[in-house]
Amino acid sequence: MNEPKVIACLGKGGVGKTAVAALTGRLLIEKGLRVLFVDADPAMGLSCALDASGYKTIGEARIEIIRQAKISSSAEEKARLGDMVDYLLLEALYDTGNYGLLVMGQTDSLGCYCPINSLLRSTIAAMASQYDWIIIDAEAGIEQVNRQVVESVDYPLIITDNTMRGIKTSIMIAGL
Repeated sequence: MNEPKVIACLGKGGVGKTAVAALTGRLLIEKGLRVLFVDADPAMGLSCALDASGYKTIGEARIEIIRQAKISSSAEEKARLGDMVDYLLLEALYDTGNYGLLVMGQTDSLGCYCPINSLLRSTIAAMASQYDWIIIDAEAGIEQVNRQVVESVDYPLIITDNTMRGIKTSIMIAGL
């Protein structure tokens, strides 16, 4: 299978990134292409737009990975942890047959989303070959561009409204 093409919907909050991501994916699915949607916003709007339910988030998988690491004491248990990580991340893939969905979700720890973004980035890389297209609905602003969650994007869609803040955010994203 060929390397999938990656679209990232970027911009400030409230400009329509989620709607563009969902509609773009729908057009690709209607053409018979396999699409992996990535809801990379803690608000989880894309999963709502796709009417997805019953999924596990990358954030929930991360919590379970940490829990398992804390209770693993023997060398055998620690060796098994690698397989468990793969399983937990695969379990976070919501697949309808028509499309796949990864939802970043939220973290219950204080501070930045760097660890969960890192896990999301590696999960996307591990699953990408199963799809023709990957569509990322990015978090508002420039954070995920800086954290390289959207590191290998073929088509960055920088979406804005007609406000000065929206335009300035778009210019910053384009500069990165």
